[in-house]
Amino acid sequence: MNVIPFDFTHRAGARLHEPFLERASEAGSRFRAHALGAFLTLRAIDRVAEGSPAGQGDALTFQLRAAVNYLDELHPQNEEVSHLREIIRVAELVLARGNRQTLWAPMLAFAYWLEQELRLDEALDVLDTMGRATGEAGFEERIAGHLQRGRVLRLASRFPEATAAYATAGEMANLSGDWRSEMVSRIGRAAVLQKTGDLPRAERELVAVMNAARERGDAFVEARASHDLAVSANLMNRTAEAASLAFKAFELYEEPAQRSRALGDTGTFLKDLGHYSAAREAFLTVLESGNPPEIRTNTLLELLELSSLVQDRVGFARWLRELDEVQEQLPPHERVDLEIKVGAGLAGFGQMREGMEHLARGVSLAEEFKLGPQLFLAETLLAEITAGKAKPVASPPQPSSTDNVEFQSTIDGVFALRAT
Repeated sequence: MNVIPFDFTHRAGARLHEPFLERASEAGSRFRAHALGAFLTLRAIDRVAEGSPAGQGDALTFQLRAAVNYLDELHPQNEEVSHLREIIRVAELVLARGNRQTLWAPMLAFAYWLEQELRLDEALDVLDTMGRATGEAGFEERIAGHLQRGRVLRLASRFPEATAAYATAGEMANLSGDWRSEMVSRIGRAAVLQKTGDLPRAERELVAVMNAARERGDAFVEARASHDLAVSANLMNRTAEAASLAFKAFELYEEPAQRSRALGDTGTFLKDLGHYSAAREAFLTVLESGNPPEIRTNTLLELLELSSLVQDRVGFARWLRELDEVQEQLPPHERVDLEIKVGAGLAGFGQMREGMEHLARGVSLAEEFKLGPQLFLAETLLAEITAGKAKPVASPPQPSSTDNVEFQSTIDGVFALRAT
C-alpha cells in the first residue's frame, strides 16, 4: 500500500497568508487587528520552517518577541489570541531546543478553532504552514492532520482534495494499526460520496463501519457512523429512520458540539416529517447550548424555515436578522441554503418579488460553486414562483404518522430534553 508523504498541497502565494490579510483588510470588522496578529505569528513560523531554528539566532527571537508585543496590545484578548500566544510560546521552545515537531499540537488546535469559526481558508492556511514547519512528524500526528484537512476541504466543497486527504489518513492508519482513525477516514470518504450523490455506496460503507464499531463496542465510531448514516437515510427518503439514527448518535456522542450537531439534524428530520413542535424543541435546545458559529448558523437556518412553515412572521424576521449578521462568513453551501430558505419563506408570505430575488441569487451561487442538488432546488422553486404556482402558506401540514416504536421514542426523547 502506497502512502502519500505528509506534504500538504501549497497554493500559489501560500506563504503570504492571504486569507488572514483579507480579513485584516475588511472594513468595519472589529477583529481586523487580530487577523494581522495571526499573520505576524504565521510569518514567524515560516521562519522556523526555513531551516534549523537553533541556527537562526537573534533575528527569529526578535520576530517572535515582536509578534508577542503586538498580541499584547490587542483588544479583546479572545480565544484567537490565546491560540496565537501558545504557538509563539512553543516556537520559542523550538528555537532553544530545535524540536519543530512540538509545534504540531498548537497549530492543529488553532486550525480546528478556525474551522469551528467557519474560517475555512484560514484553517487550510494554518494546516499548510504546519506541514511546512513541523517536518517529519510521527504517524499519529500526520494522520490527525490529514483527517482534519479532509474535513475542512469537505466543508469548503473541495471534494476531490477532501477524498485524497481522507484516503491518505486511512492508509497511514491501516499501516500503524490505528483502527479508530481508519474508520473515521472511511466515514469521511462516505460523507464526500453523500455530497457528490453516490448515496448507495455511501450507505453501504457507513453500515459496514457502524456494524464493526458495535462489534468492538466503540461508541466514538458508532456515533459518527450513525450520524452520517442518518444523512444518507434522509437523502434516500427514509426520514423517520434518519431521525432515529441521528438521535441515537446524539445519545452516543460525548463531545458537546457533536451532540448539538446530531440533535440539530434530528430536529431537521422531524421538521421535514411535519412534527414541528418536536423540531422546534430540538432546535431551541441546540441554540441554548452555546455552540460554535457553524452549529448556531445551521440552527438559525432551520428555525428560519420552520417559522415560515408555521406562518410565524415575527420569528422569521427575528432569525433572518441574526443570519444577516453572519452571511458573509458562510461557506458556499450555507450561503445558497440561506438564499433558498429566505426566498421560499418570503414567497410563502406572499412577497413574491423579494422571494424571487433571493432564489435567483441562490441559483447564481450554486452555479458558481457547482452545487448540483441545491441548484436544482433553487431553479425549481424559482420556476414555480415565475409560473405563479407558488402560493402563500395556508396552514401547516399534519405530522406524518408512523407505527415505528423507535421513532416515537425519538420524539418522546426530544420533548424530554428541555423538560428536564
